[in-house]
Amino acid sequence: MSNPIVYCENLVRIYRTEETEVLALQGLDISIEKGELVALIGASGSGKSTFLNILGGLDKPSAGNIFVDGVDLSKLTDKEMLEYKRSTVSFIWQNSARNLIPYLSAIENVVLPMEILGEKPDYKKAQELLDLVGIGDRADSKLFMLSGGEQQRVAIAMALTNEPKLLLADEPTGAVDNATATLILDLFRKINTELGITVIIVTHDLKLSAKVDRVIKIRDGRTSTEYLRLDKEDNGGNFEHTGNSATHQEYVVVDRVGRLQIPKEMLSRANIKPMSRVKIEFNEKGQIVLIPSE
Repeated sequence: MSNPIVYCENLVRIYRTEETEVLALQGLDISIEKGELVALIGASGSGKSTFLNILGGLDKPSAGNIFVDGVDLSKLTDKEMLEYKRSTVSFIWQNSARNLIPYLSAIENVVLPMEILGEKPDYKKAQELLDLVGIGDRADSKLFMLSGGEQQRVAIAMALTNEPKLLLADEPTGAVDNATATLILDLFRKINTELGITVIIVTHDLKLSAKVDRVIKIRDGRTSTEYLRLDKEDNGGNFEHTGNSATHQEYVVVDRVGRLQIPKEMLSRANIKPMSRVKIEFNEKGQIVLIPSE
């Protein structure tokens, strides 16, 4: 990509205890361009949330390189990492309790990050952000007066107070119904388009692909496949799509050393069994063909 804001190469994260060792990321290679709206999908334990936590400065890689806006996160001091989290990135959790203070009003929650940073609360800016996310009329409402979707909108407004370059969302639609999820995903696209913020959404739900231009699938700690929107002018999408050929084209990703992960359903259709030998040949059109051993 021509202008990546996120670039990681051979990213590894190992969690160790006295008895076990878990390899959460196994050489992840990802490049995300400035201004993209991207979804990361994968089964539980695939490594997608680990990657998001590293991007958010909440975790550190065990090996490999990860750059955000040209800065190598693995080399930041604690002070520099704190500044990175204050000025470059914002995080939105699935559970609104992790995003918001329950006894404050919507607008008081939005100005809270300003106060934490020692700035004078800018209620005008906070109101503008609440207007942007579509709940400006609920500014004085306490959280118990707001629906789950409205609370998530407050969390999004709160995440925008530091004018981040990178907005990270971990399962932001996991606790709401389909109709509300559609509204929230439309809001992420609005933020991406109008403010030019790069947005990365982690989810286990492939249906999100109908709302973004690129979907990166992570399997076993590595990039497996990507789904690219067929018609990028179609910004609306349909939440009920499942990311198939109706909206996106699936591509297998070849990593920096030539490895690739072929989806299980493709292996099954090609009659290729796990751990079997496969011969690689070119056909008459110059295309690569995989031939399973007999």
